[in-house]
Amino acid sequence: MKALHDYAIFHLAMHSISDTVNSKYSFLLFDTKKDTSGDGRLYNYEISLARISSPMVVLSACNSGSGTLYHGEGLMSLARSFILAGASSVVKTSWEVNDEVSAAIIARFYYYLSRGKSKDEAMNLARIEYIRNNPPVYSNPYYWAAYEVVGDNTPVTQNKRFYAVIFGIIVIMAAGFAVFYLIRRRIFSARPL
Repeated sequence: MKALHDYAIFHLAMHSISDTVNSKYSFLLFDTKKDTSGDGRLYNYEISLARISSPMVVLSACNSGSGTLYHGEGLMSLARSFILAGASSVVKTSWEVNDEVSAAIIARFYYYLSRGKSKDEAMNLARIEYIRNNPPVYSNPYYWAAYEVVGDNTPVTQNKRFYAVIFGIIVIMAAGFAVFYLIRRRIFSARPL
């Protein structure tokens, strides 16, 4: 709970249990032994009461996007609780996920995020790469389609090359304008009146 207040990306790869009757009792299972709160579980209601400053929370846990559907409120899930607590975006799963597939997709997701891609684009590229690099039996959407990005879609890192190119174009245009101005000024000043 103390770490949730840091401005960092949180990646939680663990078991989660969804309570379909009352989603406030859905939880992330940290440890089967006792933790500081006494049960090794982080309940949905505890998450929504926390204050989170994270730009992104990755819930690499089964059914983290599942929950109780309330009329006028929507789907109350672990992912939604992180959004309500202040996380800018959440990567959630819609059903049970395979550990090996999950590790492969999320690793490539982080790779594309580090390249300055938006969160949706990074997830899409990671999925495409997974499908291309695995046998056809693993191309079933059950394996790769469970992950979804909810919330803010902006890149986590800035693409510095893009800004360098824009700056270079502006400098070249300014230099071209200065040269054009000086040549034109010289031509008009050299003409006799």
